[in-house]
Amino acid sequence: MDRRDVLLLVINASGQSMTPVQLQKALFLIGEASLSEVTSPFYQFEPYNYGPFAVEIYDDAKELQRQRLVIQVPSQRGNWVETSISADGQSKASDIEKALSTDSREFIRDTVEWVLSQTFNSLVRSIYNLFPKYRQNSVFQG
Repeated sequence: MDRRDVLLLVINASGQSMTPVQLQKALFLIGEASLSEVTSPFYQFEPYNYGPFAVEIYDDAKELQRQRLVIQVPSQRGNWVETSISADGQSKASDIEKALSTDSREFIRDTVEWVLSQTFNSLVRSIYNLFPKYRQNSVFQG
């Protein structure tokens, strides 16, 4: 399973559209877990404005959109895009999940559920509390 597969699984597990911060933080936490099924290099996160950030996530999401596996639309709440799963993406995600261990599948779902349950401020604050080195370069004051 490569990192785009993990990205697709995260978006599918959300059951709704995800903001860039939600995608970044969910994938960061999954990357920190070092799932054994991930067979290619994962995203390399660096400290940025709101904590761990990997620009490649946006590139991969655009590629998944080109493949019609996800849908990206401008947010009505701000100047960003929100990403959700398409019907084709749900089908592919289901196939990918079949190859995962129960523990990995549950970890991805639990991580996404936790990320979605947080407000923007509590999500960024929680990541900084768990991984203080990613506070470097932060513009977050919440």
